[in-house]
Amino acid sequence: MCWAEKCCYFIPGNIGCVVVGICSFILSALLLAASITVYVTELSTEADMVHKPLISEILALDLNVSSVRILLWLLMIIAGLWMIFSCLLVVGIVKNLSSFVLCYFAYATFVVIICQLGALLVLLANYWKLSIVLFVASAIYIHFIVVVHTVYNLMIRGKDFSFNRIDQDEELLADFFDENTTSSTVTI
Repeated sequence: MCWAEKCCYFIPGNIGCVVVGICSFILSALLLAASITVYVTELSTEADMVHKPLISEILALDLNVSSVRILLWLLMIIAGLWMIFSCLLVVGIVKNLSSFVLCYFAYATFVVIICQLGALLVLLANYWKLSIVLFVASAIYIHFIVVVHTVYNLMIRGKDFSFNRIDQDEELLADFFDENTTSSTVTI
């Protein structure tokens, strides 16, 4: 694992993790909204049994209505949990709670595994474009998971990532010089 205290070489780890948490919350909200919209659209066109499901037409996949509904319910559950764990990440960084950061890391690892398995299943069905998109998206997300894991490891080792802290390095340096000046006074 990398042990740098920066995210993307110049952003501090705590700010980087908060940005990751906020961005993943927004993405999960968009995924949840899209899943609900497509599900409601599929329910409203249920009377017409001749049509292909909307998601099948968009992704150019050959899916029946029941499998589309199962996939949409799974997406809604995954997106809802992703929103919760994104909030846990932000709260964990702000309040310096490493267990919340670990919860997000575990769930993000689960999401990457599901995404990779989905890409492999789509690849088996010879839908290359969607498979490549899923692989690339999960590969990019792995970088952000590594940043979160690095911050978690630093939190476990005692690094304070909360935003209301005073710069501890300057305090330690000031204490060091105060101790040296008091002990080096010569008594005659």
